[in-house]
Amino acid sequence: MTGAVGDEVQLLIQDASPRVGLAASYAFDHGDDSAWTIVAICSSESNVLEPGSVEVAVVPSASVTAEVEGELRAGDWADATDCDGRPHRG
Repeated sequence: MTGAVGDEVQLLIQDASPRVGLAASYAFDHGDDSAWTIVAICSSESNVLEPGSVEVAVVPSASVTAEVEGELRAGDWADATDCDGRPHRG
């Protein structure tokens, strides 16, 4: 996840695993971001690559079931990020 944003972007990562019945286990230094799926995102700028602040919520990719996908499409996960000072949601 860190490779997708520049050095001037503050990246906040929330582990939302408890929402799918799992213990929080994301570690910034794991190095295997492909095992995680972003389920909510907000940023201080309309372009997440611009300097500012980006917050994401992640869950293990294996936990993204058809039910979770439906919840994501319905916007049920929008509250998985705090977004204070980051009005742009994706």
